[in-house]
Amino acid sequence: MSNKGYESLSQVEEDNDDNRSQPSQANKRDSMTDALKASAHRRQQEQQQQQEANNNNAHGIVHNNNLPPIEFNDDDDDVSDSNERDDSKTDLNPNRPAAAAAVRHDRYANNIGNIPNTSRSVTNCMNASCRVCTVFGIEIHIHILLPLFFVLTFLIWLPLILQDTGNAVSYILLIILFNVCLWETVLIHELGHCLAGYLVGGRTDKVLLWPLGGLAFTQPPAQLNNAEGDAKKRRNRIFIAFGGPLTHIPHMLLYGVLLLWYCRNESGTEYYYAGECPYGSNPFAIWPFWQQTIITLPDGQGLWFWYDFLMLAFMINFWLFVINLLIPAYPLDGSRIFANWLLQRYNSVKSATIYCWVTGIIAVAAIVLGATVFRTQTMLFFTGIWAAFQVYQLSMLIQNSNHYQHPLFNQT
Repeated sequence: MSNKGYESLSQVEEDNDDNRSQPSQANKRDSMTDALKASAHRRQQEQQQQQEANNNNAHGIVHNNNLPPIEFNDDDDDVSDSNERDDSKTDLNPNRPAAAAAVRHDRYANNIGNIPNTSRSVTNCMNASCRVCTVFGIEIHIHILLPLFFVLTFLIWLPLILQDTGNAVSYILLIILFNVCLWETVLIHELGHCLAGYLVGGRTDKVLLWPLGGLAFTQPPAQLNNAEGDAKKRRNRIFIAFGGPLTHIPHMLLYGVLLLWYCRNESGTEYYYAGECPYGSNPFAIWPFWQQTIITLPDGQGLWFWYDFLMLAFMINFWLFVINLLIPAYPLDGSRIFANWLLQRYNSVKSATIYCWVTGIIAVAAIVLGATVFRTQTMLFFTGIWAAFQVYQLSMLIQNSNHYQHPLFNQT
């Protein structure tokens, strides 16, 4: 391969040095012009190398070049991926492998990605999905393992069904409505990320619904690779991350108003009040309402069907809002907001360390509250367990100076 690209780069650097040493020449170009010209130069050099590589492959020619390859930063020219490494703060690490700074390939673009320490068949299974529709030009995909969630839901509720077999149909209908409400909420949540990305000039090609929730493959707009561009990228990422949880606010208002309307004619405030609602006209004012997920009529008489459905729909949105924003465990939205907020102020090592301490404290609090106060809200307890696991993983990476391998701290 020709060394022309390297000679051109050296000549540009020498010319810049000459210009700085001669005060009689024209004034130095401002930083923005330098950045744009450097970006254009790298793009031209990349195209020349690609053309030479194609010509060589066409003739079966392989050249050995002792010069190290030039690394390109996709963010200078193209739309950045939200999972790329963030180097706006200088982080010199002599142990960092060259592959970590190389151009990222998009083999798993718009997918869950490569699963480390697993076989290719497992990775392919985790990335398998089917497209069901298109919304506003965004492909909606369903993961092949999503039906497992429906099976799990049925198994969790099976003991209640077996205790009241005479009302099994009501339980099954409630399970179906619960799943429809849950996945409608998750889809709207992900579309909220898409809308936020659109508002800042980004784009979304795909939304994936899988057993652990949803993934919106939203790409923020390209920014220059300088301090101002890095700050804007992080602001965009924070804005996009907020777009999902904020969709739960109108959902909570909708189901909350419907629940109050449904219970409007009730006057009792005691549990198992003999009416349409177990907690009277304002269930939100009763503490047990926040601790329970489903309520059955006494003596095996069935369900408060519509009350249970509206209460479940409200609780889904309430806990998704709280957990996504207040527990910064990756890949929850709160983790992206918190990590990018830290990276705006500190270097990546200090940001990762602060993230571990804060998230660790929140994880312990979530586990304790989930095991005591909100025992029926298993989502809180298990999210706390997951947050603690994420803290352990990142702390091990920090000890080995490999924190940049974590998705939250390898962004560019």
